[in-house]
Amino acid sequence: MKALLKKTIPHKVEIPLSGNDIADLFWELDEHAQSDFFNRLGQKDRLVFQLQAVTDSGDLDYEGRTAMSRIGEYSSANSKAQEP
Repeated sequence: MKALLKKTIPHKVEIPLSGNDIADLFWELDEHAQSDFFNRLGQKDRLVFQLQAVTDSGDLDYEGRTAMSRIGEYSSANSKAQEP
């Protein structure tokens, strides 16, 4: 029997992700990867505008607002981070 040749063929696959999908994926990250995620969000120029759009949205429920509030509380309480 002939040996099969292996060749990698790069291609793009689009997989639409919902907010639920992204939240589930975030939960699978360890604390270092989650920190990297928030660090990257902090580098976005329009973050405050996006946050405002989310809070103004009729889609954000009580649990979502509570989560955003808790993130704010934890990010400032006993913070070891220093400004650049």
